[in-house]
Amino acid sequence: MEMLQGLLLWLLLGVAGVWASRGPLRPLCQPINATLAAEKEACPVCITFTTSICAGYCPSMKRVLPVILPPMPQRVCTYHELR
Repeated sequence: MEMLQGLLLWLLLGVAGVWASRGPLRPLCQPINATLAAEKEACPVCITFTTSICAGYCPSMKRVLPVILPPMPQRVCTYHELR
């Protein structure tokens, strides 16, 4: 009986670990506005500009070995409009 309880506990903890690593606790990849500063030694002023960047958990995967299977879809950060 103890062996069965240990196996059940191991199974539940394993499933919980996989669920937690999938990202429900982490923010997903999304575009945000960011202000960056650019400076150069020869210029006396620092220029700041605002742009959109991807932030959050942005998972990506590249296959190491080529396979016959089609490429896997990946979530990416996209922008709705260009300015």
